[in-house]
Amino acid sequence: MGDGSPDNRDTSNRSAAGASESWDFDSANSVRTDEPTNTVNQYDTVSLTGSAGASSWSLTYDGSDNLSGDGTRFFNHDTRNRLTGIAEPGQTTTYQYDVIGRRIGKSLNSGASWTGYVHAGGMEIGEVNAAGQYLVRYVPGPGIDQRETMIVTDPATGAALTRQYYHANRLGRIFLNLSVLTPLRGLRA
Repeated sequence: MGDGSPDNRDTSNRSAAGASESWDFDSANSVRTDEPTNTVNQYDTVSLTGSAGASSWSLTYDGSDNLSGDGTRFFNHDTRNRLTGIAEPGQTTTYQYDVIGRRIGKSLNSGASWTGYVHAGGMEIGEVNAAGQYLVRYVPGPGIDQRETMIVTDPATGAALTRQYYHANRLGRIFLNLSVLTPLRGLRA
């Protein structure tokens, strides 16, 4: 990380009609400065500058202020402002929800691939394929919607393929995602 500045910072800038935002990151990837945008917090253009170079894209919004496009993808939302579909070149993704608003399914390309979401109460604890085999398991953390670990599993054997550990600061914000690519012997997901 770093753009050659003495304190090893990356900078990012965003601009919207009549307003702009700029922030800097320090070597611990913490935001050092942050300036607000317009009153509805919408951006017309996103520009990022950092160690990987610069890029920019345009954003559009629907009548309910939901993001509807980013220059490449188009996003659809229902009347409850939930994401229901993403259309991008070569792929269409649709999401399904249950009556209490939990995301329960994702279909790719009109059902060619389906992922179901498993819940314990209001918390998402896993993802399954169409045969009901676990693809991903989430280990819940101390708070609502806080995950401590994500375990990607082999659907055929149930063995853990990778583990990702989420490390949060004292405010509950994830600041580090540590991946373990080699399965631990004798452990199953």
